[in-house]
Amino acid sequence: MSEINFIWDHLNKLMPLGEQRWEKLKPLLKKKQISKNEHYVNIGDKVEKIAFIQKGLVRFYVITGDGLEFNQSFKKENEVVAAYYPLLTNKPSPMGIESLEDTVLYEIDYKAFESFYEQDPFWSLISRKFMETNFIIKSERELELLTLDGKTRYKKYQKEHPDLLSRIPQYHLALHFGMNPSSFNRMIKKSST
Repeated sequence: MSEINFIWDHLNKLMPLGEQRWEKLKPLLKKKQISKNEHYVNIGDKVEKIAFIQKGLVRFYVITGDGLEFNQSFKKENEVVAAYYPLLTNKPSPMGIESLEDTVLYEIDYKAFESFYEQDPFWSLISRKFMETNFIIKSERELELLTLDGKTRYKKYQKEHPDLLSRIPQYHLALHFGMNPSSFNRMIKKSST
């Protein structure tokens, strides 16, 4: 079994891919290894690729004009790493993507992937499915930020992502929930007693 079959599985969950399409896509996938704490995308970079994580964990983060850092999201094995805003606008990335663990991913040049759209409408549908999934995740995150406090968001995250809690340092979890790391630490200690 090929080490990139996890991508085949991921795409087939969205829509049946078929062997012929898979054989066209495979040569475009390039393996990349990123060490823990290394950036895949720096703030200000031009973004030209999307990637599938085979192994590891990354964080998407922003830094405000005041120098405050916030983690937007985390992506792990079998998930897609794509900074859609800079990809689609051709503007410098307003966010960074940094590995929290040694990470292995397979990337594809977005323009090369886009060229498939003209050859086969299937690829436009797959792309749309990625965008829809991303839109739903971002909308849910925005609603949570607007309607729930940090403690409630954390409890919800505990239920939905228990596997990540031991992998993400508390400091980064605090930044994800918009909390001061010291306050977040106190909250964790209180809720565990």
